[in-house]
Amino acid sequence: MLGSALCDMLPAYYRVIAIDQEECDITDREKTLSFFRAAKADIIVHCAAYTDVDGAEGQPQLAYAVNVHGTANIIEAIQGTDCLLVYLSTDYVFDGAKKGAYVESDIPHPLGVYGHSKLEGECVVKSYPRHLIVRTSWLFGPKGKNFAATIARKALASESLQVVDDQIGSPTYTRDLAKALVVLFERYCSRNLSYGIYHITNSGQCSWFEFAKYILSLLHSGVTIKPISSEDLNRKAKRPLNSVLSNEKFHALSGFFLPLWQEAVRHYIEHGI
Repeated sequence: MLGSALCDMLPAYYRVIAIDQEECDITDREKTLSFFRAAKADIIVHCAAYTDVDGAEGQPQLAYAVNVHGTANIIEAIQGTDCLLVYLSTDYVFDGAKKGAYVESDIPHPLGVYGHSKLEGECVVKSYPRHLIVRTSWLFGPKGKNFAATIARKALASESLQVVDDQIGSPTYTRDLAKALVVLFERYCSRNLSYGIYHITNSGQCSWFEFAKYILSLLHSGVTIKPISSEDLNRKAKRPLNSVLSNEKFHALSGFFLPLWQEAVRHYIEHGI
């Protein structure tokens, strides 16, 4: 989803090489080294990831192969260059026990394999000097599987819904996140950017239930929706109850916050499902 949003936006600013798993499987070390050394990129946006949170519990080797070892292969390929590496990470590196929004300096404590693998990926990235780690949350957008699309599809099929109401976070629209990444690239090119971690999400927060209820309201759906607890859902992987990330560091750099999540969802429903 995010890769597609970037490919729609970046050609206005940069010459873009867009690749997918078919062109370069990052778990294949030799192919990865060959591809990235030949590409000689100035900036690499590393969106590739194993993101199936429950699936990772049953396939930890695959999750680590992509999120950790694949990341290490990219870094090996660009060691000694001036390339900027941008690694997309997740709110799931935290356990959700904090009462307020997580800041970049908070100590991560993942609850499941997916979060652990993404955090280890972050640690690998930190071994490369020119890096940005961008943590985001609850991504939705065109051209990808996501919660908002699932809710909309079930609403149109008149399916009743049960959605957890005890996990809170900030739904983030891929188009808005892509715009924020362009700002980071501009600051980098003008030598006005510090390397490190940035939290970037749409503004505001909600529960998954509130997220779903708002989508139904935009669709004018009469589908029945029932709030349930995380325990009721009984999934393989435990989720953080609080996934809210503070955007203050990005605001200090850019001078703006991303739009409210409600505005982003409205744009997605009207233009992008």
